[in-house]
Amino acid sequence: MPPLAWEDGIVQARAVLNVIRMLPDLLGFPVRTIAGLSNLTTGAGDKKKKRLMEQSYIAMLAAAGLDYVLMDILSRKTVNTARASGILAKEELFSWGMVPG
Repeated sequence: MPPLAWEDGIVQARAVLNVIRMLPDLLGFPVRTIAGLSNLTTGAGDKKKKRLMEQSYIAMLAAAGLDYVLMDILSRKTVNTARASGILAKEELFSWGMVPG
């Protein structure tokens, strides 16, 4: 994952999403993907802004088809966002009991 602080970090972050979406078609078979979420906010000083960007991007990763993420499991909001994003990204029946509290 490219840090947003890089000169073209936002462009590269968008490119990562596109690669995750296109990889199975490009290779011709299902693949598993993994990303290091904290890399995105490397160099960020403000913790609240860092968490907001991580939470927003993790939802985008889930929508793109990411399978696994390396993340700070002590950040309750980010973990809940990841869980909720995973629920929304799956093609299965929905139940409110699945949603983290």
